[in-house]
Amino acid sequence: MRRTKSEARRGQKEEKKWRTGMEARRGEKTMTFEDLEGWQQARQLTRQIYSVTRENEIARDFGLCGQIQRAGVSAMSNLARPVK
Repeated sequence: MRRTKSEARRGQKEEKKWRTGMEARRGEKTMTFEDLEGWQQARQLTRQIYSVTRENEIARDFGLCGQIQRAGVSAMSNLARPVK
């Protein structure tokens, strides 16, 4: 029984997915968002934002502090989101 070209391609894609999953199970490291240099820099920036917004002068304005802190966390979250 012969397979059509589309069936053959579909089979190759499924085999490739299976191999990729097996490689991950063998202990090979898969890349996560925490490995991205941009995410690491955004995390450092967010930590700096939190430390600055806890100082006396700016800490009095709760609305501004919260907005700045949320912006830092948002940057981290956007970098962690998968790209399609």
